[in-house]
Amino acid sequence: MRKQSHICCSEGKLGYETKSYYHNEGVHGYFVVAVETPSGEGSDAESFVLKELERIEEEGIPGESFEVAKRKFISAVASKFQYTLHTAYFLASSTFIDSPYRTISSLEERISEVTREEVCRVAESLFVELVVSISKSDLRQ
Repeated sequence: MRKQSHICCSEGKLGYETKSYYHNEGVHGYFVVAVETPSGEGSDAESFVLKELERIEEEGIPGESFEVAKRKFISAVASKFQYTLHTAYFLASSTFIDSPYRTISSLEERISEVTREEVCRVAESLFVELVVSISKSDLRQ
């Protein structure tokens, strides 16, 4: 499972720590949204996440959230690829899949050019059959 993004539900709503992960299983893939809440607030967070998923399904990805996520992703790429091993892996992978992005700067340029509309179009194809399954941990301290 790869970490894809870090989301903080801040727009005056909830302050829960939320992380999302994507895992590819060949034909199918799935996202996992992990929400860390104070004790007793899990059902509020669940309700919030489900409402956000419905809103994204109906209206697309919110513009402000998209811009924040894009900046964080560019920052993460710059941070990760300051290490030679990651850069070598990137180059080997991009060569193997015949990617046009052979340098980190070309990848960063492409990310900065991505539009909200482009991401929403791709999201529509990815979320053809959206299924939500909720699993709650029972960690007691």
